[in-house]
Amino acid sequence: MVESNVEHTVQPVQPPSRIGRRRSARATIGTAITLCLGLAAGGSGLYRLASSRTPRGADLLIEPAEATISGDSPQRIELVVTNRRAKTVRIARVQTSCGCTVVKKPASPAIAPGAATTLTASATPPSLGEKPVRVEVYIEGEARPLVARITLKGRDPPVPAVNWQPLEVVARGAPGSEQVEKFELLSTEHKGSQPWISGAKCDSPGIKVELASPHEERGPSAATVRRKYPVSVAFTLEKPGRIRLGTISLELSSVPDGSAPRSIPVFSDCRPSVEAAPDTVFASVSPDELPKEIVVRFRAPLMSSPLELKPDPIEVAWLEVDEPRASGSPSLFCAELPIRITAIPAEGNGTPRRTTIRLRTNAPDCPLVEIPVYVQPKS
Repeated sequence: MVESNVEHTVQPVQPPSRIGRRRSARATIGTAITLCLGLAAGGSGLYRLASSRTPRGADLLIEPAEATISGDSPQRIELVVTNRRAKTVRIARVQTSCGCTVVKKPASPAIAPGAATTLTASATPPSLGEKPVRVEVYIEGEARPLVARITLKGRDPPVPAVNWQPLEVVARGAPGSEQVEKFELLSTEHKGSQPWISGAKCDSPGIKVELASPHEERGPSAATVRRKYPVSVAFTLEKPGRIRLGTISLELSSVPDGSAPRSIPVFSDCRPSVEAAPDTVFASVSPDELPKEIVVRFRAPLMSSPLELKPDPIEVAWLEVDEPRASGSPSLFCAELPIRITAIPAEGNGTPRRTTIRLRTNAPDCPLVEIPVYVQPKS
């Protein structure tokens, strides 16, 4: 709550006679009409005073007791506190249930008998939906505050927004294997409306896309709901490497305003069943480190028989390759390949500093594994 000094308005109250009651009723109606016109002229929002009335016989009143404010910017509203008692009362404090509504403290907290004071409030409606706010005016010596209830109404929810989760579908595995990837489409839509995403499809005939019925959860405002659409994508992985298989697009039950949701690409990132670590050898050696041994480890988690490796003859004289040896866990077929660098390739004599070790395997989908080797003098 933000407090600052403003001038207050004092209005005398007529004696409680029959004529006075008639005049008081006419004054109350006139005040309400003046308030509505003043609010309409003072801001871009639309104001509607509620039909509820303050109980008869109340000696401390706040009017309006209920109000509705609409708009997309801060709006001004005046709350009138009337003292019908025979003694002066004092406003102890004013507080609101939300920081979106700020009430300025009157210049003088005292309200004389038969007088009224005006509290000026600035209320900012939410960007979406509506929000209830309580304005509580505490009087010294009173246990309960005077309460004005204000409903702040923002603009209608915007066009449903779709967020891809994830931004792309990437499947990894051995070439030829079948893969099923699952993810969710997140959409913010109007509460009470029918789901507007009716289906999903892919431009590749080899990819099957299924869209399940969405489940709902709380949206960013009271007027919106967030729907999650489960999606599954089934396809067969192709040859090793990162390959784009197709693009998934949405089928809409109704075309929303604005730009269409972006499509999601489907990639195949196939890995051979025989994996080498490291898959590329970079060696920087000095003469006193020769010979230098490096071990390359292989594994075949998808093999149905023990892994067998057979190196091809090497093409350079500065590299020696030993026979592969078994290694690793019983749940994986593993092997190690020791290689030794026996010399540093010299510049200027045509000796290449790069070569490739080729190994034949008994894996049906990975008959050949290649390991590039780079050697350079250590600086």
